[in-house]
Amino acid sequence: MLRLLLFTLLLVASVWLGLHIAADPGYVLLAYSHWRIELPLWLAAIILLLGFVVLYSLMRLIINTFQLGPRFKSWRDRRRSQAAEKATRSGILALIKGEWVDAEKALLKGSTDTSAGVINFLAAAAAAQKQTHHTDKTSDSTLQRRDNYLQRALQLDKSAELVVSLTQAHCQLEQQQLEQALASLQHCRQLAPKNPWVLDLLQKVYRRLNDWEQWLALLPSLKRYKVLPSKQQTQLALLAYQDCLRHEAKQNDYQLLYQAWSLVPKSLKQSPSLVAVYCQALKQLKQTTEAEKLLRRTLNKTWDETLLALYADLDQELTTQQLKVAEQWLKTRADDPALFETLGRLCMAQKLWGQAKSYFEQGLAIDKRPSLLHALAVLHEQLNEPDRALEYYREFAG
Repeated sequence: MLRLLLFTLLLVASVWLGLHIAADPGYVLLAYSHWRIELPLWLAAIILLLGFVVLYSLMRLIINTFQLGPRFKSWRDRRRSQAAEKATRSGILALIKGEWVDAEKALLKGSTDTSAGVINFLAAAAAAQKQTHHTDKTSDSTLQRRDNYLQRALQLDKSAELVVSLTQAHCQLEQQQLEQALASLQHCRQLAPKNPWVLDLLQKVYRRLNDWEQWLALLPSLKRYKVLPSKQQTQLALLAYQDCLRHEAKQNDYQLLYQAWSLVPKSLKQSPSLVAVYCQALKQLKQTTEAEKLLRRTLNKTWDETLLALYADLDQELTTQQLKVAEQWLKTRADDPALFETLGRLCMAQKLWGQAKSYFEQGLAIDKRPSLLHALAVLHEQLNEPDRALEYYREFAG
């Protein structure tokens, strides 16, 4: 409808203009020296319009000719970018599928596009790293390629230093290059001290190096930034403190051992496994009185068979007192075979053979555990009853 209206208006205007030109065509006079040119006005207007069109077209042609080089370069760059994007996509897919060699080749091909070059080189480093485990190629040359890709990624973009260093540390950790991984992660921590992934990788390296002292130094940051689940963090903290206690015990210095124990958080000092390690260390340093007190306090709060067995294996000078304590426990734990075994061992330490035998047999009536069978065999040897001892040894072996 709009087109019809416009056409009608154009037609009316043309007719109106034609009538006016026919009634009074006018003219244009051009004079130069002795030359004179006279043209109808409408013809002069048409010539002027055509001249403008020709001049404009000529100018556009000249401009486009000069822009031909930049336009070709832009077209070529666009084609190159599309090819690089296609190669990058192919490389990433190959990396996901585990086609490490194809992934490395495609990613390198796609690295010609500098906008994605960093990603390509990082992924190519990962592909090269994987080849050390899944191909027959020389590991050294593969690792050299890996490190070269990481270096090229850093050269492309200095702001990607953290990402490059993290990738390098992850590859080194996977390759069991623990010292190199530690150096890389310490550098990462300088760049990003609050980064959870940096802290997580760093604590893993400390664990693999059995450097629990440094792991404990890192623990406040692990807590602050919630790097590990609470349960796992507690379990690892127990392992770390146990290792520190064992290390100090080897120094044969009670003060060093006590200082290490004093650094243990109060919440962990009730852990039976940690108490057991500390009391073993106290026993090793002849501090059995303190060990007995700690074991007694802990067992009163948390019943544990490992601690109970350790309680029965302290200094013989304390067995009379220990026997009285264990008999008090029996009032509330009359069905505990481990307690009967402990009582029997304490009686054996005091050469109370009859009582020891009674306790062992009561425990055996509740639970026919191998340790009780072995204890009875040893007891009958002490009583010079080889036949009975042999019977219990047979049951113990069977």
